[in-house]
Amino acid sequence: ANTWMAELLNKKKHAWSAAKQATKVRLGYVQLRVRDIERSIIFYKRFLGFRLVERVGKAYAFLSGGNQHHELSLQNVGSDALDISSYSVGLSHVAFES
Repeated sequence: ANTWMAELLNKKKHAWSAAKQATKVRLGYVQLRVRDIERSIIFYKRFLGFRLVERVGKAYAFLSGGNQHHELSLQNVGSDALDISSYSVGLSHVAFES
């Protein structure tokens, strides 16, 4: 009686599995909001082995630990940044690429 439903679910399962195999998702980059961009650059270079690849004034720094332009983006929000707001210290966003 429910064989058509089982067949449909099985087809969707196989389609999803094929799509997952065809699309390899990897981390693009992480953007962090920081209070002191200079200290942050030093930290990521010294302790994690990143290299500075680009600066946009005092607002942004882009660092790489591999072959991509950058895996880490630092956004300077200043020493007076609030702890909870869209301009606060912490994770801004993570980007994935396929």
